[in-house]
Formats: sequence, structure tokens, C-alpha cells
Amino acid sequence: MKHVYLSLLLIAPSFGILQAQNSITLDIDHQLGSSEFAFFSETAQSNYMFELTRLQYYISDIAITHDGGTLTDIEDVWILVNANGTGQFELGDYAIDNVEAISFYVGVGPDVNHEDPASWPSDHALYPQNPSMHWGWASGYRFVCMEGNAGPSSPDNLFQIHALGDNNYFQTVVEIVASADAGSITIPLVAEYANSLNGIDVSSGVINHATNGESIPLLQNFSTEVFSAGVVSSVEEDEFEGELVVSPNPSEGAARLNLNIPPGEDYSLRIIDMHGRLVEVFGLNVTNGTIELPQLSSGLYLIELQQAGAPLTAIRWSVK
Repeated sequence: MKHVYLSLLLIAPSFGILQAQNSITLDIDHQLGSSEFAFFSETAQSNYMFELTRLQYYISDIAITHDGGTLTDIEDVWILVNANGTGQFELGDYAIDNVEAISFYVGVGPDVNHEDPASWPSDHALYPQNPSMHWGWASGYRFVCMEGNAGPSSPDNLFQIHALGDNNYFQTVVEIVASADAGSITIPLVAEYANSLNGIDVSSGVINHATNGESIPLLQNFSTEVFSAGVVSSVEEDEFEGELVVSPNPSEGAARLNLNIPPGEDYSLRIIDMHGRLVEVFGLNVTNGTIELPQLSSGLYLIELQQAGAPLTAIRWSVK
């Protein structure tokens, strides 16, 4: 399980003191319709159903706002994200203690977009990929490759959107809270990819490999609708000898937490939203049984179990 850092840190005065560098990791939580991302997972979108079989995209020109408004560019970093793969990416070591926001572009910037992919090292994100992420010398890289099936009632029609073009290189800005802990900082993001199709109807089997048409709203949605601040848990899942299970999960309406935890005292539960804000806190008087969870608005939450104020474990809860 991942880490939530909500504590305040004392910052040394800048005069006469060299600020220590921390290792920065970007952690993207891939989601599809408030569930963990998976290929061939049927998902409702407006008036049709769809499933994805490929989703890859580039992130570049990353910048971090931190420590009272200081802006630090993360130079020479290009990330190729596979929504069905890892979400953790090392950004390097920087003199950053408290993150306030992260910005980035989806795609490859015009200054690099038309260079020869073969000129990059073979392990570089911009080196030729299989399947290809490059459209050709004139157009450059595919910014987003989305492929799948869709239809009015079931996903029966093949669709593809390969979005590209210098004019479609849009910026994303996400306000976020993350602080240094033991020499490292994790910046948690939630990527809800169903939102990338907001206002786009692919149910008839759209095929769009272009700088126009469906490519433009898809990339605009990636800029404004897909990414939000995530939360990182402060405990390791395998350290906890017990079980917490939300049913149903995702939930719509009433939900229950089934728990089987070691006997003890001073247990409590904290519910934290995707922005790291404390939503609910309450004590537990049972260690084995079922409790009703509060009715909350749609979104992603972290349910954290504590004993005597110390976190023991945490699980994710999706509310539709």
C-alpha cells in the first residue's frame, strides 16, 4: 500500500543553508469509471457502452509548484504511460520539500515532436515503440492512442482514436499536497480515463487518426477532465494481520465495511478523500463484524484503520 503524508514539516531558513534534495516519484492511479483500470472492462459512457483494448499516452514538460510558490521544471523527462501497466515514474532528485501543484502536458512538445525517434537511446520513451507511438516526420508522435470497442447497448463496434498535433498540446494543472518523508516524495494522481470520452460518441465505431475531429476533444479532456489529486497511504499492506473489505466496491448507495482485525483497544477509522482531506473519523467497538459506512458523494476514498492514533492499514473505496 502507498503512503499518505498529511503532517507539516519544519522548513529550514534558506539563508546560509543548502536545501536537501528529495527523490520525486509520480504515482498515477489508473481508473476506469471509478474502478481499477482493466482492458475489456465494460463501462457506461453517456448513452453507450465501451471497453478499451489499448490506452497509451505521453506526458512531458513537467513542472512542480512547491514550498510557497516556487516553480521547478523537471527537465528532459518524457513519460510513456500505459494505462494497463505501472503508474510509478521516477522524476529525479530536487530541492523540494512540500508539493503544492504539478503541471504537465499530454503529448510531446513541438521542440521535440518532429525529431527522429531513432536518435534516442533504445530504452527511452521517445524511441520507436511496438505498437508504434510515432505517426511520421510531418506529424510527429501520437499523443494518445486509445482503442477499443463500443456500442449503444454492448461494445460491438471497433473504435480507434490516435490523437496528435502540435496545436493539440494542452497543459494539465493539478493542485496537490505531498511532503518529503525520509528523503522521498510521492506525488499521487488519479487518472479516470472514462472522462476522456466526455462529449465524444464512439458507439458507431469511430476511426480517427488525426489532428482534428475526435482527437481534439479527447486531448482537451485529458487536459481538464482526466487527472485529479490522489492520496497515498502511510502503511504497508503486508505489515497488517487482519482484513478490511468494503462491499459493494464500487458502491452506489449503502455500503458496508467487513472487518476482522486482531483484538485490541483504541481502534478508529479515518475516511480520506482523493484530495487528502479528512471526511469522517469514528471509533470502533468491534474487531470482527460489519459496520455501515456513511453516505458520501461520488469519488475515490481511502479508509484507514488506526490504533491509538497510529495507522495500521488502508483500503480504497469507490463511490459511484
